[in-house]
Amino acid sequence: MCGPGSASASWPRAGRVPGPSPGHGGAEPLLLAEGLRFAYGGTEVLAGVDVEARAGEVTAIVGPNGSGKSTLLELLAGVLRPRAGVVSRRGRLALVVQRPSAPATLPLTAREVVALGVRRGEREAGGSGGAGRLAVLRRGERRAAARAAVTEALERVELAERAAEPLAALSGGQRQRVFLAQGIVGRPGLLLCDEPGAGLDERSADRARAILREEAARGAAVICVTHDDRAIAEADRVLRLAPPAPH
Repeated sequence: MCGPGSASASWPRAGRVPGPSPGHGGAEPLLLAEGLRFAYGGTEVLAGVDVEARAGEVTAIVGPNGSGKSTLLELLAGVLRPRAGVVSRRGRLALVVQRPSAPATLPLTAREVVALGVRRGEREAGGSGGAGRLAVLRRGERRAAARAAVTEALERVELAERAAEPLAALSGGQRQRVFLAQGIVGRPGLLLCDEPGAGLDERSADRARAILREEAARGAAVICVTHDDRAIAEADRVLRLAPPAPH
């Protein structure tokens, strides 16, 4: 019987053979979590959850509200510490969380928000990925490459024309796309997203799903929390969390 926030399974989609993704050399998982447990106060939210994410695959985390999906994502990212269990990661990680609002006084443009993803990558330049490659360039070349990377990321989320606008002036859906651009700009090996399609119109949600597939195609391990039936159907693996136990 499934307890609070337990996982029923993490499996490849029908027709896929368990194990490394084709075309990625049989690499070890980029993220492996075993026996994760977490509680808020005395209320257990997750009980014995295992997760595996490999290069080239998209893993969807699904379940009803209150089942611990966002909590699990933060555990995988290292934002929270599990009560029990272990998380192992390889490569640079980017976490895209939901930010439905932005303070009106926030003095950052969309371009500047995305550029923060490049700067974070440069601080972690010992790893692989686009941001790591930027670090070996001379300063002038690095700045030019960073500007180009930010422009490309904004173009991928179809917001290049809004680059100079304050983040607070954008709609909730546009802000969500800006933060997705921030997550992908440094070409992370691990891309974790919490409801990347939340608040988006159909065209933008389609584009967000395509971006996740593109990131997996270049070799990233992608994990996303989602309620989107199409995103679930397109995922390589699906991790279903059980509903919270009744009190």
